[in-house]
Amino acid sequence: MPYSMTGFGNAEYSNDGITIRVSIKSLNSRFLDIHLKLPRILYEFESIINTLVKEYLERGRVSISMEIESETDLLDEINLDIPRLKQYMGLIDEISSEIQNINKPNIEYFLNNQEIVKKETKLNKEQIEICLKKSLILGLQETQKLRKIEGQKLSDDLALRIDISHQIVEEIKSITDSTWNTQIEKYKKRISNLINDVKIDEQRLAQEIAIIAEKRDITEEIIRFKAHSELFKDFLIESNNQIGKKMNFLLQEIGREVNTIGSKTDITKVSHLVVNLKNEIEKIREQVQNIL
Repeated sequence: MPYSMTGFGNAEYSNDGITIRVSIKSLNSRFLDIHLKLPRILYEFESIINTLVKEYLERGRVSISMEIESETDLLDEINLDIPRLKQYMGLIDEISSEIQNINKPNIEYFLNNQEIVKKETKLNKEQIEICLKKSLILGLQETQKLRKIEGQKLSDDLALRIDISHQIVEEIKSITDSTWNTQIEKYKKRISNLINDVKIDEQRLAQEIAIIAEKRDITEEIIRFKAHSELFKDFLIESNNQIGKKMNFLLQEIGREVNTIGSKTDITKVSHLVVNLKNEIEKIREQVQNIL
């Protein structure tokens, strides 16, 4: 059964006074594209987060935000790097002596400078990592669960649209078969009108009509369309999750057969049915963009 690339999950995990909350949102994308929004204290765990996400979500644009709370007031210890501050102040004085009337930076500049004001956590980093992994895994599991639910809905819709497409193709085949003799007579009449009173060998005439009829015949296209459609339905029950790309490639082949059917027919009703068929295929294509 296919999984959707659309899903979301929220989770939190608390232990030993530390709480980490995670929010995950997943959308469709050609590749796995991870975007993180983390507090500074969690920056060093970015590689761990990416590794876990890759284990659960193979493809999609995944946005993850995290928050951390502690029961103590010692989440960060702020230290002033005085030697570095003096270096900056000396550099500012040197610039001021070279350039007159230049505005000196205010206190906010120094407070926001990470080389001067450094924050260090007083919490146990191993404990933070445990909470982070637990909360992230819970969030990823919820996201994957919703992806599966959404995938089932997509699968049902795709199966319905494939069946509708089959019905349209069967109607095209029925019309083509029932009007085949009429079409042959039409080709004979056209050739007769073209040659007027010119005598032509009946066997040669039959050969020319056969050539025209073969060019208009859509039997092979219908057979290939049905084969591709059956394979597409097999993908819907396949155990392998990543079938979205396979479906896209197969839809390209289905589209070619439909275009060929449309170009070969000169029956107005069939042309109208081909338009309806193309519309269904386009709807299928749009839905497949969300399939993992």
